[in-house]
Amino acid sequence: MSIGSFFGRGLGLLPQDFAARACKQSATCTMACSLTLRREQEISCESLSVSHECDARVNANSRLLAKCREHCCPPDTSSPPSRFWGGYVTIRNWRNSGGMQVFRTYRGLTKPTKDYPRQMGNIETAQRPRILSGMRPSGKLHLGNLVGALQNWVKLQDEYDSFHFVADWHMLTTGYENTVDLRQDTWEMVTDWLACGLDPAKATFFVQSRLPEHAELHLLFSMVTPLSWLERVPTYKEQLENIRDHDINTYGFLGYPLLQAADILMYKPRYVPVGEDQIPHVELTREVARRFNQAFGKLHLKKRSEQEWIAWGTAIRNFARPPAGKAEQFILENYHRASLDVRADYLNRDVGTLDPLFPEPDVLLTSSPRLPGSDGRKMSKSYNNAIFLTDGPEVISKKLAVYMTDPARKRRTDPGDPDVCPVFDLHKIFSGGDLISRINSECRTAAIGCVECKRLAAQNVNAFLAPIQERRKPYEQKPELVWEILEDGTKKAREVAQKTMAEVRRAVNLAP
Repeated sequence: MSIGSFFGRGLGLLPQDFAARACKQSATCTMACSLTLRREQEISCESLSVSHECDARVNANSRLLAKCREHCCPPDTSSPPSRFWGGYVTIRNWRNSGGMQVFRTYRGLTKPTKDYPRQMGNIETAQRPRILSGMRPSGKLHLGNLVGALQNWVKLQDEYDSFHFVADWHMLTTGYENTVDLRQDTWEMVTDWLACGLDPAKATFFVQSRLPEHAELHLLFSMVTPLSWLERVPTYKEQLENIRDHDINTYGFLGYPLLQAADILMYKPRYVPVGEDQIPHVELTREVARRFNQAFGKLHLKKRSEQEWIAWGTAIRNFARPPAGKAEQFILENYHRASLDVRADYLNRDVGTLDPLFPEPDVLLTSSPRLPGSDGRKMSKSYNNAIFLTDGPEVISKKLAVYMTDPARKRRTDPGDPDVCPVFDLHKIFSGGDLISRINSECRTAAIGCVECKRLAAQNVNAFLAPIQERRKPYEQKPELVWEILEDGTKKAREVAQKTMAEVRRAVNLAP
C-alpha cells in the first residue's frame, strides 16, 4: 500500500510514565522526561540523564519543535497501547542509527487515562493473530516487489491469519484516466502472488472494489477526520508536486489515506506488516481509529456513589449539578452530547472506560531491502528499469548487460567498490555466501570484471526465478483458477466486513 508520514495536531502533554523508560544497554543509563503544561500552553521537557539531551517546546502560535539526540542507546521502537482520546501532537525522536520513535501526546488535558483493553471482535484466533496488507494492481511484479513484500508475506502466512487484498480503488486515485488494463493487471499480480508461494489455503486474497463496505466505512471516517490531517500528509504534497503525467488534483487522491484506514480497520488486524521507513504510515490509521472510538465508542462509567459523582463533577468547568438520584444518567447524557475535546477531558478525569469499536493496529516490522533497477534508482515499473518475475533467461541477461555498475570504474583494470554497485546488490540477495565474498574481494582488486560479474548475477537470478515461473504455468493455462481463488477469498472477507459494518452502524445509530 502507498505509505506516507502523518502528524497529529494541537498542543499536547506527554505523560511521565509514557516518556520514562530504562536503557536496555546499560543499567546505569536511564532517562526520564518531565513535561508540564503551563498556562501559556507551553511544554517544557527536562532530561534527568547526562547521556541524553532533550528540548521540546510548544506554544499556541507555533507548531511543535522537537529535537532529541540519543548518545547512548536507540529508543525502543515498540509502540505502547494508546491511551489518548482527543487531539494530540506527534513527537518524533530520531535515532543515530536511523528510524524513528513516535510519541503521541495528549492535547492540553491533565492526566492520561489508564490503558484500555483491546476488544478484538470478529477477528483472529489467539494462535494466529490477524495481519493485513494490500497491493495496487500494476500488472506483472518485479524483483523489487518480491524482496520488498512478497517474501515477507509468504513467511508470515504460516504464523498469522493473513489477509491480502487487491487495492484497485487505490489504483484509481492516481490513474483513473486509463483503466483499460486494470482487470488484466489484477490477474497478473495475483498470479505472481500464487507463483511466489502465497497459499490460498493459508491466506485470504480479496478484491477491494468487490466490497462496498470499504466505501461506506471510508465515508463515515471522512465525517470525523479533520481536513488538515489529510492536507499535511507528506506523500500527498510530494506527489502533487512530482506527478505531472496524471491528474491527481482530486478528492480521491486527497482522501486516499482515509480509504487506506478503512481497508485496514475493517478487518481489525492485530498487526500491519511494514518496513521501518513505513512506520509513520500506520499512525494515521491509529489516529483515525482513536478519534472514531472516542466519537462512537460505548462508555462504561466507573462505580461511584451519588456524592462521589457530584464531587467529581465540581472539578469540571461549566459542569451543572446532576439531579438527585440521576447522577450516572446525567453524566452519560452529557458525555455523549459533548464535543470530542470535552469527552477527552471526561476520560482523562477517570469517568470510566471506553469500549473501542476499532483496536489500534500495531506495526509488524519486516525486512524490506532496497533493490536498485538498471539505472541505479529504486526498481520500479514506471522507471522502466525493472526485472520482472516472468522475464526469461535471455531477457534477464540483456537487462543486466546494461545495468549500472560502480561509476568510478572506467576500465577493466580499475579496482571497483561493490558497496556502490547495483549489480552487487543483486548478488547479496540472489547469490550464495561464497560467491558474495568472492565478488566483494575480487572487484576491489580488479580480479573480476563487470561483464563477468553481471553474467554470474544473471545466472543466479535465473536460477532463483525458475521455480516461480514453473509454478505460474498452471494458472496461465487455466486463468479462471485465479478468479475462483479471488472469489472465494472475497466471500470470506465479505463476512468479516459485513459483521464489522453492522457493529459500526449500531454504534453510529444509523437506521437499520
